[in-house]
Amino acid sequence: MNYHPLLQGEGRGEVMIRDIMVANPQSAKRDSLMQKLDERIVPMPDDMKEEIAQGIYTQSLKEELESESGYYRNRERKVFYDLIRCFHQDSLLVSSRDSIKQLRLNDESLESKYSLAFIYLAEDSTSRVNEVLSDIPGSFTLSQTEFMTHQDYLSYFSILTQMTSGGIGSCSVYSLYIPVLQLLATGDYSLPCAYARNALIGAGLLDYMEPIVLDDTNGINPSGSIRLGNDTTQSRNSNESYIRIFPNPAVNYFIIEFEDRSDNVNKTIRIKLIDNYGRTIRELWSNKSYAQILVRTETMTSGSYLCELWERGKRKASTKFILSK
Repeated sequence: MNYHPLLQGEGRGEVMIRDIMVANPQSAKRDSLMQKLDERIVPMPDDMKEEIAQGIYTQSLKEELESESGYYRNRERKVFYDLIRCFHQDSLLVSSRDSIKQLRLNDESLESKYSLAFIYLAEDSTSRVNEVLSDIPGSFTLSQTEFMTHQDYLSYFSILTQMTSGGIGSCSVYSLYIPVLQLLATGDYSLPCAYARNALIGAGLLDYMEPIVLDDTNGINPSGSIRLGNDTTQSRNSNESYIRIFPNPAVNYFIIEFEDRSDNVNKTIRIKLIDNYGRTIRELWSNKSYAQILVRTETMTSGSYLCELWERGKRKASTKFILSK
């Protein structure tokens, strides 16, 4: 990305840069822009950088609109998944599979395309499976990870279609496909990799425990500079209860770490996720004093959130975090 010469320090302009970035507080949340300030030929004064950095704590109009838009998208996705779950659980409705298929056909998400492929596979319609999978690269702009995931889906569906056409149950692992499944199972970034591991585990060919990679940056950016944080929790070394979220900002997932240090023996821990408008979008429960909970963000959208720790009707700790997809 090319930046204006003023950001590169080819003119004085510090006041103008500060005024522009202060007026657009979301700029302080972009590491690339903040790094450019440090790389200027004429360094930006520390007091001006501190004024700009305060934008981390400010909710811009753009972010407010994104948060409101995200709220309604979250509601739409929740209703969608509620309908899917309802049809899956309804054993009395004869046409539930057709209803699920129609919902997936009308949904333009990448996830629904792969779900359609599984539906067509269950209907023994191999041609439609191949048609759905082959249309995906032309219908979506895939990131590198999504492209690799798509290749894994192609490999996995190739195994399933061959096993189905060969008269072998899809829950069996035929020796011909074991090497392919083992190769696929070595990945740790996609659902097809997990499916392959499950197949091998089910056949007794693999002992596996899913790893959780914890954040070890301790609030330090890759560039090595310490950023102002927005974590309002107490220190882990104090006697107070605490809650924290990492990585922050989060992208595809985040981990909630909490500890309740009250003397109550029977814990009833409630964790609330609250959007920028004060609406509780999700609640998690635990009976443990300390835990780490992995939360996926597929149904959440970009914006600022508040995470609160409650125990027996009392709020014990809270922290803010940003979701940036």
